[in-house]
Amino acid sequence: MTALTAAPTPAAAAGLTPSRVTALLRRAGRRNDAGLASRISAQLRAQTLRQPAGVEHALGVTAGLLGVITAMSTAITALEDQLATVFARRRQAEIIGSLPGLGPVLDARVLGELGDC
Repeated sequence: MTALTAAPTPAAAAGLTPSRVTALLRRAGRRNDAGLASRISAQLRAQTLRQPAGVEHALGVTAGLLGVITAMSTAITALEDQLATVFARRRQAEIIGSLPGLGPVLDARVLGELGDC
């Protein structure tokens, strides 16, 4: 996702310098072997990566949705954490939570279906 944010289209990727690629590798938690950033930068300039202008524009628009996807993913994780916290307070949480193969979301769903007697 780090790379797509920095270079959402093949044209933008072709403009990445080796130093920028090094920074992106570091930010993504990847190691930078000797010459790796230079090889990546050179390969991103390859004509075979280019697409017709309309396709490249669509790629850029699609990559712009990464922020939306990231925000939704963060919100889902927060909701799951909150659900797990609330579920843990219920009387039947220990019993339902002991069922194999269920996680916090399904635990809460089972509790909702069966009720908390």
